[in-house]
Amino acid sequence: MIGILILAAIACREGTPRTEIRDILDNPRKFVGKTVTVEGTVTENFSLLLFHTFKVTAGEDGIFVLTSQPLPRENTRVEVTGIVRYYAIGGEEMVVIQEEVGD
Repeated sequence: MIGILILAAIACREGTPRTEIRDILDNPRKFVGKTVTVEGTVTENFSLLLFHTFKVTAGEDGIFVLTSQPLPRENTRVEVTGIVRYYAIGGEEMVVIQEEVGD
């Protein structure tokens, strides 16, 4: 959680523009490999292999975030900065944000 708050403070200070989750979901190819900042409420969280995973939801739109940091609590408002990644596993396709964590 501290990592997310630090990233949020840095993003606000540097004037990083926020990207709407809906924009990423509507046109993922435009964003894959690029750094984005999204804002929303944590609606799910769980550990998956080496990463912790949580879902950030804004309105009806949600996107999963992969992080090496401790998971934020559900119903917490967060701002996350990370790189948009695309994964295809079997017949499933998924667009996620891999959180950037400062040194």
